[in-house]
Amino acid sequence: MTKRERNKLAAESTLRYRARAGHVRTVPLVAATVMIFIAAGLAVLLFYKPRQVGLFGPTTGRETWSNAAAVASAIRLYHSDTGVYPSDLSALAALPRSPEDQGPWIANPDLLKDKWGRQLRLIAPGQKNMDFDVVCYGADNKPGGSGEDADIIVP
Repeated sequence: MTKRERNKLAAESTLRYRARAGHVRTVPLVAATVMIFIAAGLAVLLFYKPRQVGLFGPTTGRETWSNAAAVASAIRLYHSDTGVYPSDLSALAALPRSPEDQGPWIANPDLLKDKWGRQLRLIAPGQKNMDFDVVCYGADNKPGGSGEDADIIVP
């Protein structure tokens, strides 16, 4: 018997042993199970209300709330520096007119906008805070609403 024949006989013997032990049959079963779980995960992400999964809607509100909170902090800093509250949010990004003037209190004027590209509003006196509120009226730009249309009010 040649070496080639011995190797072939050994390979066949190993396959017969694995087939009897059930090893060969379980590998495709495990692979099929993994593929089913991957397909189910993709189906959930693509077809099961992506906003509930957290892919789209909620991040816009979080980013707008974060911008409004940064603006509220800048307003407090403006008040501590000047002794008055700004009449308009654009005053926070204004460059000083003379060396004695202070500012700007916000380095990036894009922080003064919500994620729909509209200017945040300064309401004084505020609804939540006695002094002022920074308000975004949501995607519909109207007071009230729910979901993406809900108001974001940061004291």
